[in-house]
Amino acid sequence: MFLVAPPNFNREGFSARSFTDIPEVPMPYPTLVVASTNDPYCTIDVAKRLAGAWEAGFISVGERGHIATEPGNGSWEEGWHLLEAFAAGLRVQI
Repeated sequence: MFLVAPPNFNREGFSARSFTDIPEVPMPYPTLVVASTNDPYCTIDVAKRLAGAWEAGFISVGERGHIATEPGNGSWEEGWHLLEAFAAGLRVQI
């Protein structure tokens, strides 16, 4: 599982209540969490904690805002390279 910019499901104002029952237990498959240090929807500390609970790898990409929507991130080549490296480690072609 390749997770980019996870939300903080418990933050005040989080409106997608259907996502609030996300388990915080080890994932049964390889997992990588990629997060930004200045994401307004999830602090880097919460993203690290989630990765730890999921026994996932963790990569901070620095100040990228909310990676999925931040202007200036464009097609985000760095993310594509991270996905390719993750897949290669699993011996999966994408």
